Amino acid sequence: MMGRRPYAGINRKEYKERLLSTLVQVNSNDKPSDWSEESRDIINSLLQRKENMRLGSKGSQSVKDHPWFKDIEWDKLLQQNLTPPFIPTSVSFIILYISYRSTKISMRLI
Repeated sequence: MMGRRPYAGINRKEYKERLLSTLVQVNSNDKPSDWSEESRDIINSLLQRKENMRLGSKGSQSVKDHPWFKDIEWDKLLQQNLTPPFIPTSVSFIILYISYRSTKISMRLI
């Protein structure tokens, strides 16, 4: 969402060390101006280093109940019965979408 990785490193080893030793949090002062507080909170909740503290660690319902997803109609999404908020006009996006749909990959909410 911010256009960059949460951890930086010159090489894989350094990247892994930072990943394992640094807690990344987006502070209220650092969040982009077009982000909601819910956006900041979901990113921080998903980036928790301790798995048992991470959003979703106790099941998908906690993710679905997060305020950032408040407008999602989960039943309609599961049935693929929602109008997408963005319909691409670029030919490459349309081809990618058609390609994705033709593979008949099914999504299952856990």
